[in-house]
Amino acid sequence: MNRIILSAAFFAFGSIAATAQKAWITPDPINPDDSITIWVDIKKCDCQRLVGSTEPLYIWTWSPKDRAASDPTFNGQWGNSNEVLKMTPAGNDVWYFRMVPTKFYGVTAGEIYDKGFMLLVKKKDGTGAGGGGCNEDKTEDLTIKVERPKTQAQKVSSFPQTLKMDTVPTSSNDVFTLVYNNNMEEKVSMKGVKDLYVFVQGLGTDGLTYQIASILQTGNNPQLVMKEKSPGLFIYQMRPQVFFPTLPAGVKIKTLKCQIVRKDIGSSDDTVDGTFQFHFSNTCD
Repeated sequence: MNRIILSAAFFAFGSIAATAQKAWITPDPINPDDSITIWVDIKKCDCQRLVGSTEPLYIWTWSPKDRAASDPTFNGQWGNSNEVLKMTPAGNDVWYFRMVPTKFYGVTAGEIYDKGFMLLVKKKDGTGAGGGGCNEDKTEDLTIKVERPKTQAQKVSSFPQTLKMDTVPTSSNDVFTLVYNNNMEEKVSMKGVKDLYVFVQGLGTDGLTYQIASILQTGNNPQLVMKEKSPGLFIYQMRPQVFFPTLPAGVKIKTLKCQIVRKDIGSSDDTVDGTFQFHFSNTCD
């Protein structure tokens, strides 16, 4: 389903492929007042007694706040975990638990950003062989840092907003929006300009690069023009997967490379400094 851009909603980054991580959260970055998922890959943990477990597993967590026995999300006793904290198996020794962090811990969003999550995964009775450490039926202590959202205005951005490594949490089949705030422009030759276009290149899953026109011919193509939505704020919208007419059947666009230029480009003075790349997290639709 295509989504109209510049709404207030964020897309969830739903992939659970977090390479070389024992524990992680989705979406990332999170909204502490909304539902998140905590994932743990037992195989990647140092303590291996839970690998291949067919018994229920439970989250045991104490940060950003350890809850009192009267709290519904209290961990329980080491030999008898709270049933509310039962995790769900995702297969291949990956387990997950969903929560709304501020409600679950009874803390503010600021405390979650400051402290992050500390937890472990255990059987209902975590005693195991006893003696502590990896002799018990649990993982080691796991820490997940929580990234604060980007609040500083950006001259060039996108919607959906980029995650780590310029990844966009959507598919190349959905609508993508490039946003340029000319009010923040420091380059003298580009301040206050109105005739803006986007030179777009797409990298396909076949390793080839696709484009509508060369950078010098960009201004001759109406489908590449940016629209001024408010004074100095320009947007450009497109669906990458259907944008390039020469894209072969079965090939997906996995990366967009964008450069903002004036209609009659004569030199670098007629371009916004920088080339902006966006990688799609899901190109399998």
